[in-house]
Amino acid sequence: MSKRVGGTGRLLLLALAIVAALVLGSCSGDSVDPTEQAFGLPVKNDTSHTVKIRLCSNDKCRSLDPPEEYLKPGQLGGVGMSDENVETWFLVTEASTGRRIGCLRLQYDHKDETIGIKLSQTMIPCPK
Repeated sequence: MSKRVGGTGRLLLLALAIVAALVLGSCSGDSVDPTEQAFGLPVKNDTSHTVKIRLCSNDKCRSLDPPEEYLKPGQLGGVGMSDENVETWFLVTEASTGRRIGCLRLQYDHKDETIGIKLSQTMIPCPK
């Protein structure tokens, strides 16, 4: 089984943001360009482990959406985000063992592609 490094996870997350925007836009009756609210948030793996990052599809991070984003120590990758103040959870595991390292709880009300995050400073315990 081959692992893809970077890129593919961002595409799925952007697609999910677009779908969410279409659903929200159809509820309000307004025509919305779904890509206007999506942006890529840089993520730096500043841990000593190769990690796998996956989008959580429920609030306890027990169900996950593909694909996987693999980041080696020191590597910069990214996750797709929305600027619509939507709480988004990601699960971070050790790539080799699958052990849960922590979760990312991210929420933005504006686009912010310049800041980026470091895993060690942003991870929190996953919800139980």
